[in-house]
Amino acid sequence: MEAIQLQDLMIDHLSALYSFYGEYAEVRLARNHIGGYLKNMGTFAIKSFDSILSAEISESQATLLYYFFKFNYGENRHEYN
Repeated sequence: MEAIQLQDLMIDHLSALYSFYGEYAEVRLARNHIGGYLKNMGTFAIKSFDSILSAEISESQATLLYYFFKFNYGENRHEYN
């Protein structure tokens, strides 16, 4: 799977969580899902992991996730494995 596909999958998944649960619950539940996605992405993911998981609102969480992919895989984000 290409990084852009994984990013899209994660954003779609998190958007579904965000729309279903309230702000407080959704952010905490999304942390578990984000962790599951990022745990297999290598050691650089761990450095970003803490900042993404410490976000307290869904908008910040989604923005940090977007920048994680943009920073690590560039504008095209077509390779991560």
